[in-house]
Amino acid sequence: MLVKLTAVRHHSRRMYFLDILFNSHLLLAMAGYGVLAALEPFLSTWLVRVFENNPPALWSWEYLGVPLVRAVLVLGFVYFSYPALFGLRAAPDLATLMAANEVKPSVILGLLYLLALIAPVLPVFYTHRYLILPLQGMLATGFLFRWMTAYLSMTATSLWPGIEIALAVVLTSYLAHRLGAQVGYQLGTSLDNQTARRGYDGLLTHVITLEAQLPIIIIYAAGLGRQIAI
Repeated sequence: MLVKLTAVRHHSRRMYFLDILFNSHLLLAMAGYGVLAALEPFLSTWLVRVFENNPPALWSWEYLGVPLVRAVLVLGFVYFSYPALFGLRAAPDLATLMAANEVKPSVILGLLYLLALIAPVLPVFYTHRYLILPLQGMLATGFLFRWMTAYLSMTATSLWPGIEIALAVVLTSYLAHRLGAQVGYQLGTSLDNQTARRGYDGLLTHVITLEAQLPIIIIYAAGLGRQIAI
């Protein structure tokens, strides 16, 4: 275990938040997330046409299918952006961490999906559903952090990132959705007018709103990473 920790310390230097946010690996993960998120409206439109006369199928897609798709997307983002997500330039590879832990990715995906299904029962999530995805991302991040610290035999770590990080998460949660929705709508409306077509406003609002929630996950992960980044 000492060799594992020494290797991480030798090869990694702590990245500051802006370094993390503009890390090429993380930007690629965000871009991939955005492209896949953009496919959701097209898939929804296709399903509406196919199951036009099948309300139960459309209900199943909206309330069961969409939450599953988004759970897969956020889990994929967390995994693909590792280890830059924690501000590390080098760390044990993801396959090694998965093999060393009993909690498998399928279990975590199931928990994220379950969270998406039951969270709207609570009034705060029913009226602010945009909070669900960041919460899923932080849950997945917490599991990944525990995998890594357990593999490195680091016991003096916590899933609590500190009061300043918690405040940043709350503030970003409040602002990111509103800003993303406004920017997406304005850009989409502009494209609609320039191309004499309709639909860009809805598409870009959808994609940018989802993308705008990723910094919440990144802030939380960076807060956790401060405990291990050297």
